[in-house]
Parts: sequence; structure tokens; C-alpha cells
Amino acid sequence: GVLREAKVHLEPDAQDALMAVLMKDQALARTELDKLILSAEARDEPLSRTEIGELIALEDASSHFELIDLALDGNVPVLATRLETQVHDAAQAIPTLIGLSNQVKRLLAAHQLSSEGITGKAIGDKLKPRVFERQWPAFQSRMSTWSPDRCLALLSRIGELDIASRRAASPQDAFVRKLLLDVAVSAQAGRKRR
Repeated sequence: GVLREAKVHLEPDAQDALMAVLMKDQALARTELDKLILSAEARDEPLSRTEIGELIALEDASSHFELIDLALDGNVPVLATRLETQVHDAAQAIPTLIGLSNQVKRLLAAHQLSSEGITGKAIGDKLKPRVFERQWPAFQSRMSTWSPDRCLALLSRIGELDIASRRAASPQDAFVRKLLLDVAVSAQAGRKRR
């Protein structure tokens, strides 16, 4: 249903893997499906079983989405600690870069809705994937930190890193880790200016 509507395609064994993971904690199903939708937006090929395992995490497992949120929130100390053990290979670097790009695009979409007169939690309700009520305060704070101009500049930097990674014929996990830290430092500085 939800994945089909969002035009997310899975390899045959990936669907089985997804169902197995979500059966462990059905309360997370919608959130995890939203993660898949975000990650799949920039892809033309179906998600594989391996990618499902990397993208979907139960509540007690870490994922690159947590790293992205820490970066966009300017939480430098926690992010730096987590990066010591995460994003050390291609399987983690590419989804992290794609996820960061999609989250920044989501912030831009939220700013667009705001410019059209939509306010508060109604913005989150109109986004795809939706920002749930419990997620809204953190998302709203990110909107305040990341203006449209800052989002566009960050998307440009992400695009440059993506091109450089593709030209190098291998993902640049060290560059992705550095980008996340740079984003966090920028967000932290942006919050101090407010």
C-alpha cells in the first residue's frame, strides 16, 4: 500500500526482509516505511534485501537517519561520538548522503508550504513523508535553523560530494562523515545566532 503509492520498488526478497523486520515491532511500521520512502526518492532501481537491512532499524538500533538528525540539529558532541563507529564503508555512506539530501529537500518543501500561508503542525501533515505530531517540535526547530538559502547551499555541497564520490568509483565515507560534522557545526552556529 504505502510503498506502492510512493512508487517505491523492492527486489522480491527485500519485501520478505521488510516484513520480517516490521513484524518485530509493528508500532514502528509507518516510521520505518517513511524512511524507505525518503531513501528511495533519489533512486531508479529497486531496494535490495541488504539495503532494507541497512535502512530499517528497530528503536534500539542506530541508523543513518539518527546521524542526519543529529547533524541538522547541531548536536556536534553526540554526532562525533557516533561517527567514531558508524559510516565507515560504502553501505553506510551512500544511504547517509541520500538521506541527508532528502531531509534537506523536505525542509525546503516545508519552507515552501510556510510561504503559502500554511502554519504549524499543518505543514508536517502536508509533507511526504508526513511529520508526525511527536516529531513536529524537532522538525520545526530544524526549519528555524535551516533557512531556504542555507538548505540550497547544503544541497549544492551534497551534490558536489556525490559527484566526487561517483568519479572516484567508490563512496567517500570519510567525506560523508566530515560533511555531517560540518553540517552539525553550521547548525550549532545558526542556533546561537537566533
